Amino acid sequence: SQVSFPRAVDENSSNYLPFMADPPAQKIILEFFLDILLSDINCYSTSAETPARNNLGMSSRALKRLQSPAAAKTYQELNEQKLAILRFLEDHVPREKSILHGIVSGSDVYSAVSQSGDNLFRTSLKHVDLEDKEFIQTLFSFYEGSTNKENSFQRSAPPMPVKIKIMSVLIRSKVSCNMFPSTLKVIFDCASGSSANSKSQQLSVEYARWVLMSAEDKQIRVMGPAILSGLFKILRNLAFSETPSAVPLRNASYGVIPHVCKRLPGVFPQHFDLVEELFSNLLRTKEVSGQVPISEALCAIANILTSISEESKERLYLKIQACQKSASEIARYVGLYFATHVLPFSDLQGRFSCCLAVIELKSATKDLAERGLKPYRLDDAEMIEDETEPFPDFFELVSFITKQYDQQKEEKKTPAGSIPFDSRIYSALLLFLRETITAQDVNVNKDFTEYLSLIEHAFNATKLLDLHKVAATNLTQIFSVVSATAKRYMDRLDYLWPFMFKGKPETREALAKAISMVLEYLPVEKLRSLLLDTLNDLKNGKQDFDSLHGSVTILGMIGSRCIAHNISFDAMDERNLVQETLVTLSTFLTHKNNRLVAVACSGIGAMARYGVLPLPEESDSLTRKKLIEMLTGQLKNTNNTTVERVLHALSDICLGDATYQEKIIEDIYQLSRCKHEEVLFTAGENLACIASKWNSTIAQQRLLPNEEVKPSDLQFQDQPMEDILTHVVKKLVLSSHPDEQVTGSIWLLSLTQFSGKHPKIQTHIQSIQRGFTYMLSSPNEVIQEVGSRGLVLVYEHGTKESQRSLVSSLVNTLASGGTSQIKKSSETELFPEGVLGKTPGDNSKLTTYKELSSLASELGKPELMYKFMNLASHHQLWSSRKGAAFAATTLASSEAKEQLREYLPSLVPKLYRCSYDPNS
Repeated sequence: SQVSFPRAVDENSSNYLPFMADPPAQKIILEFFLDILLSDINCYSTSAETPARNNLGMSSRALKRLQSPAAAKTYQELNEQKLAILRFLEDHVPREKSILHGIVSGSDVYSAVSQSGDNLFRTSLKHVDLEDKEFIQTLFSFYEGSTNKENSFQRSAPPMPVKIKIMSVLIRSKVSCNMFPSTLKVIFDCASGSSANSKSQQLSVEYARWVLMSAEDKQIRVMGPAILSGLFKILRNLAFSETPSAVPLRNASYGVIPHVCKRLPGVFPQHFDLVEELFSNLLRTKEVSGQVPISEALCAIANILTSISEESKERLYLKIQACQKSASEIARYVGLYFATHVLPFSDLQGRFSCCLAVIELKSATKDLAERGLKPYRLDDAEMIEDETEPFPDFFELVSFITKQYDQQKEEKKTPAGSIPFDSRIYSALLLFLRETITAQDVNVNKDFTEYLSLIEHAFNATKLLDLHKVAATNLTQIFSVVSATAKRYMDRLDYLWPFMFKGKPETREALAKAISMVLEYLPVEKLRSLLLDTLNDLKNGKQDFDSLHGSVTILGMIGSRCIAHNISFDAMDERNLVQETLVTLSTFLTHKNNRLVAVACSGIGAMARYGVLPLPEESDSLTRKKLIEMLTGQLKNTNNTTVERVLHALSDICLGDATYQEKIIEDIYQLSRCKHEEVLFTAGENLACIASKWNSTIAQQRLLPNEEVKPSDLQFQDQPMEDILTHVVKKLVLSSHPDEQVTGSIWLLSLTQFSGKHPKIQTHIQSIQRGFTYMLSSPNEVIQEVGSRGLVLVYEHGTKESQRSLVSSLVNTLASGGTSQIKKSSETELFPEGVLGKTPGDNSKLTTYKELSSLASELGKPELMYKFMNLASHHQLWSSRKGAAFAATTLASSEAKEQLREYLPSLVPKLYRCSYDPNS
């Protein structure tokens, strides 16, 4: 420290630093400097009281060399020597040869030395290739030291502060991750070595993560299980510790587990006890900050547990159930995540867990539960809806829910008139049972007693009115699927009957459908008694709404059964009870309460669809013509639901009697300027029903399950389809009035959807396609999207021969840009509402369709253009209650995906551009 050297190396430096030009001499000098930087004052002691201590990192020979008479005697002298060495290294030694000196001195206890050493370390690090295997091996050798005490030249391992500094370099090198066993030794030494501390353990965990991210597969197969074992050792040691250093170390250890899952996906299925240990830690941890890293680790494990043994599955059930009972939102989410990502969709416990979670307040958990109740498959841990996934076996599901119901009822001591579940949970269970029946071909010969009991439990919960509607819908479904279950209630009608006069109107309307199926099996005397009692109740002036609504609702159902089975009761009573029923229902068509008007319309429609209404042609009292006039008068009602019920009733009348068909159609035409799209859709589907009668899918949906249409009623008739089609296209689609254009487009779409097989539709299929193509250039977005959806339906309803012609015609139209030239009147609205601010005449949407046409042609499959049409449809119209009925085959369907699989690499970029058109 007493010798001065120039601060920079010049051309004359070899005169006063000749040893630096000699590599062997340079090596000796640098090792000597390194020993001094490693030393502390105790290394220089020769007294018996304080024997010299080998300050880890030096050889025994180096220790003796430091004990010369000229050695430093005080800390001050030693620190001055170290600082002088660092100045020398900084000025006269290449940076790549002084990095070890920077590492050692940067760990010194004396601040001036450590600061100077850190500067040397940072500048040296810039000149070193961290992916140089020889350099990394040097660091590992220095870190590990030598255990050979007989070799006086071998260095021992350095102290922990130096090791920590070395780790800060190794953690930046990918090469260091692939040098087994040194890599593993370093991790375990920092984690659990004799001199390990909290900082070294933290670095150990971080380095383990780096190794799992960067090491080669063959290295991971060797080191991965050992790393995982070390992580769990740390977690067990810190399981109950809440010290400031323990919490971040524990959380970091959990953070490494997802990387283990990624690189070693088979380790947790083989060691399920580790998964159980993590579940136990999660349930035991109270702080949210501690639960989050555990939950992330468990969710990562769930993503790789694609298949587990039956024994492990039983153990998993217990953990899921424990999570469901936990007060922690995070724990409940993790339990649900395992139920949806580990257990298949057909698993009973998994779907039951989803039903239990529908009441969660946390949106992420509730959304996961709802998605878990729809058929799905896992694609890279993402839940993709897939209707081909099998549901749980219906009867096994019913038994499982019944067992859970009884168990909960016993545990909670549930009183009579209540259920042991939240009403929302029980609703979810019933809804899922309903979907399961729909998805499966259940054996109708099996016993459905347990299922009916579950439905009745919902009815018996007297205060849960919302649950009653779900139960009524389930009852209607099971009656329609298994007629024997409806017959079972023939002698238990008194159980269902009181629910028609209390609760919510929606419940009564749903339950009336179920009761109508029970009425099929009642003897005529009993049916007459019910009808007579209901008529008398209404005549006696029941004033409360629930009683009125229930009586009117059930009256229509009884009347429909009488007409359907040609029951008149003439031999039993002088009164014409069926006619009296119609007269009574008609009195409610002018009621001030729209709910009562709506159910009266439904009742009249239910009676009318089975034949001619038993009303006179000419009379001072109610006639068929007067009844129809009363109904059409309600088309001006401001309540949309009421108008829709009127439309259904009018089409029902046409199904049973075509006498007043033309007048009814003309009255429906009066809605052509209606601005409510829901009403327009309903009008369109009922026009399709009138045009095709029982051949329409709408009409067939109104039949009871055991009812069949006579073959004579399934004959297509040219009229009124010809007239309706002509009016819709010429008077509405090509109208100059914007509201009529919207109406025409929706009605043409409805006719194509619900009566697509009608001969007149098939005859005019080319003209209909031209009409939908014309709509594509409309400035109205609703008309544009109706046009695109209509083109898809036209193609789907066409025959094989017509489809080829349709494709050719559409390609030519879009390629040439030709659209129908319609003469505009002075009333034409050039700037419809909502278009202000846009460029007049901007046909960007039509441009998009042209691009789709070109894309399909490039692929050599122009028919794919019809599938692409759906991708450009994003208007909220299709999310509405009525618009959703027009969902056609899209690229999301499994069949379409298979057809397009080979084209997807070139399709996806272009389709993405078309789906999110920046010009629209």
